[in-house]
Amino acid sequence: MASLVPVILNGVVIVLLIAAIIFGMRLHRRLAALQSSQSEFAALLGRLDGALVQASSTVSALKYNAARQLETTLPRLAATPAPAPIAPESRRPAAVETIKSAPTKIEVAKPAPPRRRRSAASLVGEERDAAADELMALMKKMRSAG
Repeated sequence: MASLVPVILNGVVIVLLIAAIIFGMRLHRRLAALQSSQSEFAALLGRLDGALVQASSTVSALKYNAARQLETTLPRLAATPAPAPIAPESRRPAAVETIKSAPTKIEVAKPAPPRRRRSAASLVGEERDAAADELMALMKKMRSAG
């Protein structure tokens, strides 16, 4: 029986090592899948960022064009035709005062400044948690706005 104890201990160690190897292989497959999905997510974030920059510049351009179009359609004081003179009558004409007013200024939207684009490689390192938080905040803003 004294010689049976080392054999049982070796058997238990062998079973535990086999279980650890199997667990390590499964963990490696899961980590590889997670890493590939993370790189796909980083690429998707890059595309989303590009779309947001393009949408921002498009909105700014639309605001600018709308303001310019509104500016051209507003009537100008100098462009209004003068009323036709009335035939002089026997009464004395009243004194006419010229009203001077400052021209109205239309505020024109300026194009948005270019945003710093973040490469997909920067999301793989330490900043991935910050990027995920930023994305979640952006998604919440989009849901509340829509």
